[in-house]
Amino acid sequence: MSAARVQFAHAINDVLVLADGSIVAHDFRGNWSRSQQLHAPPQAIPLTYKDGRSVDTMALRYVQVVGTSTIAGISTLYPSQVVTMDVETGTLETTDYHEVVSTISNDGCHVQLSQSKAIWPQGVVQLSNGHTLWTEWEVVQCSTVVVQLAQTKLFVNNTLLHASVASFHVIPTLGYLALTTLGAKSEFRLYPLDALRQGTFVPE
Repeated sequence: MSAARVQFAHAINDVLVLADGSIVAHDFRGNWSRSQQLHAPPQAIPLTYKDGRSVDTMALRYVQVVGTSTIAGISTLYPSQVVTMDVETGTLETTDYHEVVSTISNDGCHVQLSQSKAIWPQGVVQLSNGHTLWTEWEVVQCSTVVVQLAQTKLFVNNTLLHASVASFHVIPTLGYLALTTLGAKSEFRLYPLDALRQGTFVPE
């Protein structure tokens, strides 16, 4: 059995797989292309702002899939801006936070700012996060649960859950947070999201 392949005409910086199975790729210059299915040749995505202005390239970092056909990332040219793109149409929208953005959440609606070290839900007041920069984080249950990984420490709503974590995964359909611990005898653990939201868990 051989692996399914998609051949690109240029070096790729990152590849994203959307819910419909299509593949979106971009390079470090900000060129974007999409393959509707495996083995199908990638097609360039023409980029335009919502007001109709066209743009040749859009270089992004920390890119996330945030919807059925939507991705979001931090602009490399303007580090204070988060850019969302509809890959079906190539339409771009920008949100400027007037401060360097460090990371964005999995839903694309929350950002972490580098200087104030804060999580900002769009249109909601600033929430302090204890001046810790997260390497990975997810927002679930209508923004009532924020799972944050800082190096090996896993926090839930800014409270330490476990100090030695290799990886975590949120399973919203089942209502659980799964994590794998570090160490010679690693453990796989499941935590109910409702208990995490209510704060009825014991940090380890």
